[in-house]
Amino acid sequence: MESVRNGKLVPVNLDVADPCWLIANGDRHRVEVMRSLLMETTDDDYAPVREYIAEHGLVLAAQETFTDDRWMTGSVEFSVYSSPAARNITYGTLAGI
Repeated sequence: MESVRNGKLVPVNLDVADPCWLIANGDRHRVEVMRSLLMETTDDDYAPVREYIAEHGLVLAAQETFTDDRWMTGSVEFSVYSSPAARNITYGTLAGI
């Protein structure tokens, strides 16, 4: 399913699966990305994820790297993107604001 934004068709949900390299799922409010450290965020294969995040104005809310032998190089980076407001609420809650 797609919607129109700024005259362009934009997918409503993100679903990218390239096992051992890149998995990304989410919607316009939140995207979770798991990527091999061999894949750069500037790589062509990452472009659909990068474009979806930009089109929906999402920002990095959390990021961690884990050891996992199922991924290329034995490590995976897990990132969560959300709206700036959702990220700020989370950080404010954690900070006791």
